Amino acid sequence: MGLYQAEGIVLANRDLGEADRVVILFCREQGKIEAVARGARRPRNRLVGLTLPFNLLRLAIFSGRGLDELSQVESIRNFPILRGDLLLLSYASYFVELTREFLPEHEPNPAIYSLLLQVLAELETGVDPAELARLFELRLLDHSGLLPSFDTCLVCGKPPAGETVFFHPAEGGFYCSSCVRPLQNGVALSRAAFEAIRLIADVDSSCRASLTRDDQREIQRALQLFIEYQLGRELRSLRFLAGLAAPG
Repeated sequence: MGLYQAEGIVLANRDLGEADRVVILFCREQGKIEAVARGARRPRNRLVGLTLPFNLLRLAIFSGRGLDELSQVESIRNFPILRGDLLLLSYASYFVELTREFLPEHEPNPAIYSLLLQVLAELETGVDPAELARLFELRLLDHSGLLPSFDTCLVCGKPPAGETVFFHPAEGGFYCSSCVRPLQNGVALSRAAFEAIRLIADVDSSCRASLTRDDQREIQRALQLFIEYQLGRELRSLRFLAGLAAPG
């Protein structure tokens, strides 16, 4: 028990009692934690705004026998541009929800912490949010030890060949067009899409590729099916993003 200092990003929150709020934080040194913000649901309490998702905070946290409690909270950055644009807000919500789902509690991961801060900041610079999402998904999978192998076909053991390469989410790998067997929930990728996804996954690359809309959709579907397989469910923020992209 005692007081400790932390820097953290708000991933989510939930109500507690009549006036309090439990805040889910991703802290640089402590990993994912939960802490109670007393009075954070009272309209005039300064914690109302500070404990919203995406806020980057400097914290003093009291660790007791039950849930930790926020003792002092100071804003470092609150990403106002994201909050004023529905599309950017939706992508930011997807990034923090995905982070929350992949992170175990109380396990620091400086690489993912830096990655999340990077993509939230880049969303405010006018980059293509869909392209940024693919980068984030692949980097997050990599830092979580779940990145699919792009090097060899699951059957022949050679680099996946052919104009079409097939990805199987449950097996976490690729098939050559000549080795493919009937796939349930598999995804066909054009050669251009396959090479692009390899490029984005390469941490030393500039992660830029010229893609058709069909190629982009193939990559998006492959990654999202793989993420859903790993998590065992679809993310709520992803459903909302799909609704924004739907015609009409």
